[in-house]
Amino acid sequence: MAKKISAPAAKECIYTALILLMRSKEYDRISVVDIVRKAGVSRMTYYRHFTSKEDVLAKYMDEVGQRVHDSIIAQNAQEDFYKYVCTILNQLSEYGDIGVAACRAKLGEMILNCITKYTFETFDELSTLPAGEYLISYMEHITHETIVNELGECYEREDNENLF
Repeated sequence: MAKKISAPAAKECIYTALILLMRSKEYDRISVVDIVRKAGVSRMTYYRHFTSKEDVLAKYMDEVGQRVHDSIIAQNAQEDFYKYVCTILNQLSEYGDIGVAACRAKLGEMILNCITKYTFETFDELSTLPAGEYLISYMEHITHETIVNELGECYEREDNENLF
């Protein structure tokens, strides 16, 4: 029987377990049983917080996105788009493990959705500017290139499309 741990600690254990498993095993071959064994939690604990392994990744990325957003606000980087881009790139290197894991699992679009969400949240006026979508596309391109460089090579889908 697994020992009781706090909800935040259980979620962190599950996040970490999935990321670690994704380093050594193909995403499609990872089961919930693999995750809970690695995390040291029960399946009940897992399902109390998540509905699927995609849900684990999505929620983790959202938490990371919030941390990055908070860092941007703390550094007042939202006042200068260049400083914002530099902060994002620094944060991407800090949280590169999730980016690499998601890309290897062909889930890079999750990262872009998270970046887009928090970019629009940081720069409310972007949604009203004609160039707003171009700035978001620019961020997506930078993110893609950063992750590809982190991976050392570009993983492609079977249909030869990019990860994003």
